[in-house]
Amino acid sequence: NRHVAQTFGLLLGDYLVEELSNEYYLENFTHPILVVIPVSRKTKRARGYNQNHLIIHQALTCGLSHYVRYEPDLIIKPQHTLPQSRTKNKQKRLGATRGVFVITDPQKITGRNIILFDDVRTTGATIDEATRLLLRAGAHKVMRVTLAH
Repeated sequence: NRHVAQTFGLLLGDYLVEELSNEYYLENFTHPILVVIPVSRKTKRARGYNQNHLIIHQALTCGLSHYVRYEPDLIIKPQHTLPQSRTKNKQKRLGATRGVFVITDPQKITGRNIILFDDVRTTGATIDEATRLLLRAGAHKVMRVTLAH
């Protein structure tokens, strides 16, 4: 629902602006790159959009763009997997995301602070895998943000 994405985006933008102003002074979390958990081309074609991009685009209108550089396609998902919500076994969920993401430009990540966004966290398998990938690529610190758990 695009209307819900707009509402969540506004709330997220306000939250992140406040959080990043604190992180800047307290943790030296400066000039972060904002990336989202991607969907596969098949999923995007079927749905017509990536809900995470819709949410972030709205969040950027709240002043968030002054704090972050948004890199919408820095992580891609070249292979299609079943949605985590359709996998009922927790062990299968944890293994289903191994190796499914690719970083398109690792040089942009080396030594940088990253904000990684996903709309929903269930077992954490998806965001954990993307975090591992970013850290292996040389990210300094990864701040993970989700709307629902």
